Formats: sequence, structure tokens, C-alpha cells
Amino acid sequence: MRPGLHRFTHFLNSAENLLQQANQQPNPSLWLLKNNGRTPFFMLEALAKLYEAFHHKKIFKKLRENHFKIIEDGLGQLDYYDFYISEFENIITVPRTAITYIKDQFQKKSTELNELLLKKGWIGEHNNRIAKIHKKLDAVDWKKEKKEVKASATRKYFNCCRMKNRSARHALTMEKFSSPKTASSMRCV
Repeated sequence: MRPGLHRFTHFLNSAENLLQQANQQPNPSLWLLKNNGRTPFFMLEALAKLYEAFHHKKIFKKLRENHFKIIEDGLGQLDYYDFYISEFENIITVPRTAITYIKDQFQKKSTELNELLLKKGWIGEHNNRIAKIHKKLDAVDWKKEKKEVKASATRKYFNCCRMKNRSARHALTMEKFSSPKTASSMRCV
């Protein structure tokens, strides 16, 4: 198995295990929030963004925007409201109407995320979203490890430095990244 596919598979399997358990709960989105369900989706979103930069942009952008980001953002919204509920609930100077509003927003976002999880096939009777993503990733023509490292190192360096000088960009060639010592000695300024 190529390293890129292995990276995705690891976090997809984590997400699948969590989703299967969440599927058995009365409120799957709340269960995911309380059981660290956001982490695998965040990691999948980050991997898709990374691979989008140097490997099949269309496929990985679609996975990131249409699948991973939506779930991670939904869990992030729940986390946001959950934090304020726990912070303000026991403070007597906070108006009860404010706390009620925050709780209503939490419930609204939780319901929206549960509906999205069901509609998009992450949970429910027809929970085949993970299988579809596995199938799509299996069809990708993954790069060999050396090519992947070179491509990611070059992109990372260019993005880190935000090099505007075109001649400076051309001066850096792939050969400079073949040696780990050379790559690590180059500093972003």
C-alpha cells in the first residue's frame, strides 16, 4: 500500500469506528462531540488539503470540501456552543435568556448535523459514505514515496517562504531537496 493511501485509511477507519458507535446513540452528533469524533475528520480534512496541493487537486478538493470539512465544521459548531454552556450555566450574573439562547443554538446545530450525517450516508440504514470514499481513494494513482516527499517538500518550502522573486524560485531545484541536510539547512525568511 502506498503511504498516501495508508494515511487516509488510518483516519477513515477511526472515523468509521466512531460513526458506527454514534449510529447506535439517540443523538449521534453529541456522541461524536463527546468521544473525540472531530479529530479524525480534522486530520482527513488536513490530509486532503495537503494532497490537493500536489496530487489530484480535483479529487482531494472535493473530498475536503464536500465531506470532511462539513462534518468537522459541524462538530466545531457544537463544541463552540457546548463550551459556552458549560462556562456560563453556573454563573448567576449571566441572564437565563442568554443561556437558553445558547442551548437552543446547540440543539439546532446538533439536529442539523444529525440530519446531514443521515442524508450524506455517514450514519443510518444506508451508511455507505466511508465505503464510497475508500473506493474513490483506491482508484487514485498514488505517487511513490520518494516522489511524494519531493513534491510535498518543494510545495511546503515555497509556501513557507512565499517567495515572490521568480528567479529565486527557479534557482531552487528538486536536487536541493534530495539531501535532507540541504533541505533542513534552508531557512524561511
